[in-house]
Amino acid sequence: RSGVGRFEVPGQPMYILRPGASEDQGWLWIMGLAPDVLNHIRSSIDSGSAQDLPDQPQKSTFASFQDMWKSVTKAPRVPSKKKAGKQKPQVGPSSALSYLDQLLRPLEVAPRVTLASFWHSKEVVEHVQREDLEGWIVLAGDAACGKPF
Repeated sequence: RSGVGRFEVPGQPMYILRPGASEDQGWLWIMGLAPDVLNHIRSSIDSGSAQDLPDQPQKSTFASFQDMWKSVTKAPRVPSKKKAGKQKPQVGPSSALSYLDQLLRPLEVAPRVTLASFWHSKEVVEHVQREDLEGWIVLAGDAACGKPF
């Protein structure tokens, strides 16, 4: 299946809602987060240092998208000799996730971080001819169009 919903605003992350295995499950993909925000989220999940995260991050759940976002983007409380400015989470995700909480009313939200890459070709069909192999490669679906989703 393809995305149920897709939301894009220039200069902000892209949000894609995808259906899950059942009617009451689904995925929200947030693509295009700033690298420093993504690294902070990953370290919060991996270390279990985010507020309310248990020792096993794969079992971390929250009551809402907003609660999850606040927890995984929360700046760590590390004493510093310098006066450091407060780390500000990106405004776009916070607003978008608040809206999704109102719209979808989730029962449970679990954070995950996945890195993905993709490739594409200008030609959809390519004839391959080598000493040990001859044949055709035909790209179908997303790979043929140059977009991951």
